[in-house]
Amino acid sequence: NEEGKQNETIVSRLRGVQPLEQLDLVLSQILSSVPLDLIPGENDPTNFVLPQQPLHPCLLPESARYTSFRTTTNPYHSEIGKVSFLGTSGQNIRDIMRCTLRKSLKTPCDALEMIVRFCHLAPTAPDTLGCFPFMMRDPCVVTDCPDIMFSGDCDAFETRLIDSPQYENKKTRLVCVPNFSKTGVAALVNLKDFSCRPISFGLDH
Repeated sequence: NEEGKQNETIVSRLRGVQPLEQLDLVLSQILSSVPLDLIPGENDPTNFVLPQQPLHPCLLPESARYTSFRTTTNPYHSEIGKVSFLGTSGQNIRDIMRCTLRKSLKTPCDALEMIVRFCHLAPTAPDTLGCFPFMMRDPCVVTDCPDIMFSGDCDAFETRLIDSPQYENKKTRLVCVPNFSKTGVAALVNLKDFSCRPISFGLDH
């Protein structure tokens, strides 16, 4: 009946809100001790095509109280202690892997290296990856090679240090950050020497 359908709709909406409330609680606890930038992903409540816009602060009211909390775009670019970071939530890497023969690119880290060498974050857009149609410039062109290039939502942790061909004596650390909800693994980068290692939180599934 009609009343039953309305109840199902309400329950469905509550189920959709609950994960955001849980995320807000976890982030607010983290923010009490360290700054945090939040990058939207493929299934988050923002626009679908790249570049994705930041999540609205009203979705995370407890976290938004902290001045150290920042919602950002995807792709993401920032400098931390004069170390430049550039990366995405992983949609571009998955699409590159999907459209490329495995003998050419065996792992997501190979795709990250290709991005650095060819200076473009989303070479498969707009053909097979949604991208906003810019007229005068392409925001996915990499004009300045970063110190740290990363991709989120990977199957496993992987990292390597490569020479940046466009710049003499410059190296770029590539980091594939695994899906945290599945692995409980995060990546820890040393800003002094660009070394990187995984850190496991031992999630129970």
